[in-house]
Formats: sequence, structure tokens, C-alpha cells
Amino acid sequence: MTLALLAILLGAATQRLTGMGFALVSAPLLVAVLGPLTGVQLLQVFGIFASALVLAQVC
Repeated sequence: MTLALLAILLGAATQRLTGMGFALVSAPLLVAVLGPLTGVQLLQVFGIFASALVLAQVC
């Protein structure tokens, strides 16, 4: 589980710095650790959350 949280943190930092890359960085590790169904669902939830945080800062 710690590895999954590290992947989410790294992906979020990459998206924050470059504007893209959350799923590209986090997906392989999350799918390997949590399985394809849970990994992809978690990516979608955290991707929406990360985008909402950036949108809140811009608006």
C-alpha cells in the first residue's frame, strides 16, 4: 500500500509541475500493486481530484 501511495504522490507532483503525467507515471505501478480494476478506478478518482485542485487555484 505504501508503494501505491508513493506512486500517487509522484504522479500528482508530475502533473502539478508539467500539467500532464499523472496517469502516465502512476498507472503502471498502481495496476501492478492493486490490480487493473482497482488501479484504474483509483487513477480516475485521484486524477479528477488533482485537476480540481489545479482548477481551484486558477479560478
